Amino acid sequence: MTDQSQKPSIISDLLEPCGRMRRYHLEEKVILLHRIQDSQDPDLMKVVEEAFSKPLRQIWADTAQDVPGNSIEDLMAVLWRSNEHLFDFVIQPIKDGVQVHVTRCLFYEVSKQLNATMWGDQLFCSDYQHIVHTFNPNIAFYRPNTLMRGHPYCDFYFFLKESGER
Repeated sequence: MTDQSQKPSIISDLLEPCGRMRRYHLEEKVILLHRIQDSQDPDLMKVVEEAFSKPLRQIWADTAQDVPGNSIEDLMAVLWRSNEHLFDFVIQPIKDGVQVHVTRCLFYEVSKQLNATMWGDQLFCSDYQHIVHTFNPNIAFYRPNTLMRGHPYCDFYFFLKESGER
């Protein structure tokens, strides 16, 4: 039988280096993006999104192949429930889909510490459109509130396209 009092410590010990690596990776990107931004290129955001979304789409195409199904529930399991250490969130059923209400996000916290929420929005928040579409093109989502854009929480609404666009 495992000692339950040791479990949080073991998990924290494993996640702590992961958190440092993610922060370092984001810091590198932010430095690079600030330098690129100085070039005054009006197409910068489009270039950044395409550069970062191409490998992401391949990762999620591979992920979709590894998951037995491609329903909204399957997406919730892979995208949210497997990343509970990165977010504080609640998943609630809604008509024709689900709502994910996020009150804490590691990516937001690190971006805020780096004074780089604009880039955090571009590097992380914009990923969801690519993730969802690649996982299942019949699933749509919208997010009216985003921590990176100054809201007190993020709200994601996932639904099947046949059930009507929101």
